[in-house]
Amino acid sequence: MKAVISGWDGFIGSHLASALASRGIQVIPIPRDLLYSVLELNAFFTNEQPDYIFHLAAYGNMAGQKDISTTFSANLSCGFNMLKESVDIPYRAFINFGTSSEYGRKSQAMSEADVLAPETFYAATKAGLTHLAGAFARQFRKPIFTVRPFSVYGPAEAEFRFIPTVVRCMLTGKSFPLDEHANHDWVYVDDFVEGVLLIIENAHRLSDDYRVINVGSGHMYSNKEVCETLKQIAGRDYLAMPISGLRANDSQVWKSDNRLISSLGFSTRYTLAQGLARTFEYYGKKYEINR
Repeated sequence: MKAVISGWDGFIGSHLASALASRGIQVIPIPRDLLYSVLELNAFFTNEQPDYIFHLAAYGNMAGQKDISTTFSANLSCGFNMLKESVDIPYRAFINFGTSSEYGRKSQAMSEADVLAPETFYAATKAGLTHLAGAFARQFRKPIFTVRPFSVYGPAEAEFRFIPTVVRCMLTGKSFPLDEHANHDWVYVDDFVEGVLLIIENAHRLSDDYRVINVGSGHMYSNKEVCETLKQIAGRDYLAMPISGLRANDSQVWKSDNRLISSLGFSTRYTLAQGLARTFEYYGKKYEINR
C-alpha cells in the first residue's frame, strides 16, 4: 500500500505519516511546489499510483498568514489541482482536510448537515474546496471525503498555539493573554489520526452521507478549563491576563456532532486530562527553563 501526503511536514501531517508507516503503508510526501504545477502533479500521481491521497497543505491557519490572494491560491487552486490531476488514479480514498471553522458561529453542536457560514478567508476557501471535493466525488464516482478537524492538540503542535503557549508560560513564569470563556472541542492528535484511519478503512462502503465527516471528541471545554487542568498536571500556577474577544471568530459553542464518525466505531481513547498530560510531558522537556 502507498499513500501520498501534501502538508506532510505539518503538525497533523507528521503524526498521520507516522501512523500510516507504522501500519506498513509506504508514505510519500508531495512537494509543495507540485501543487501549483498541473503537469508535474499529474506526472507525480501517474508515476506513484497511490492507494491513498491525503491533502493537508493549506495557508491561512497560522499566525502571520494573512495574504488573501495566497489564501485563495493555496487552498482553492491547489486543492482543485489535487482533485483534478488525480481523477484518473484508481485510489481507495482521497481525504481532503477541511476545518471546523467552515461552520461559522453555531448555537449547538456542529453537524455535517449544517449550513456553512465561514467568517474568515481561510474558512471560506476551505468551505469552497469541500464543495469542490463533493462535486468531484459525485461527478466522477470517486471515494473522496472531507475530514473536518476540530481543535487538534498534542506533541509538536506549533509553539504559538494556545496549549504550547500556556505550558511554556507556566514553565518560564511569564504571563499570557487568556480569553477564559472561549470554548473548543479539543481532540488529542492520536485520537484524531485514528478517526482518519477509520475513514480510509471503511471508504469502500461509505455512502454519500459520509462525504464530509467531523472528527472531534464531542465534548467542549473552555480555555479556562484547559488552563486549570494543566495547572493540576504541572503542580504550578499560571499568570494570565484576562481578555475578551481575543479571536474575532471564536464562538461560545464550538463542539462537534460526531455521530457519523462514531458510527464507524470511533471513540476517543484520551480524556482531556490524559491528552494534556502527554502534551505537557513533551513540552516540559522542550521548555526546561525555570522548571
